[in-house]
Amino acid sequence: MRDLIPNYVLVVDALRVKDATAFATTHEKPWFFLYDNTPWKAQRQNSPVCITVTKDDALWSLWQNNSLWASSAVLFEFDSAIPQENRIDTLQKLITVNSQDGRLFLLRFYSPNTLSFLMAHLSNDEKQIFFGTADAVLTSFNVAESQPIKRYEPPTIKTVLADKDLVLDNQLVEAMFQ
Repeated sequence: MRDLIPNYVLVVDALRVKDATAFATTHEKPWFFLYDNTPWKAQRQNSPVCITVTKDDALWSLWQNNSLWASSAVLFEFDSAIPQENRIDTLQKLITVNSQDGRLFLLRFYSPNTLSFLMAHLSNDEKQIFFGTADAVLTSFNVAESQPIKRYEPPTIKTVLADKDLVLDNQLVEAMFQ
């Protein structure tokens, strides 16, 4: 059996990295606005940008070595057998999340700081919902831990939670916004 090469999607905060779309276009990398085809489409000018990358791309190197890019993006890893629409669905399901008391809020899951906080506090079931069809999410340039790349993976025992929405504990939501 041959090994499948993973597909990577770099989710970039385009409000912080103003040249993300230009850089992706210049390097002929496929990209899309995260908010496209969602209830957030009217906020397209504020949308994160999702760029398909490979390990040998200039964008990968930039994400690893430039502090602005590293602090403004996370990298989702998908099995190459996962269809593009499922990858997009996994990312778009994370835009708006519910709290236990029913409040909706915008989740900046593409922020390495937010991702790190979530991974430290989510239950295994919540992590499984968060990852969706992704095999891993990576952050770069972790100066505090002297790590060039930090890899987060879903729990090893996968449960079928693909159609569930992520609902976060009220205290966790409050802690994220302090």
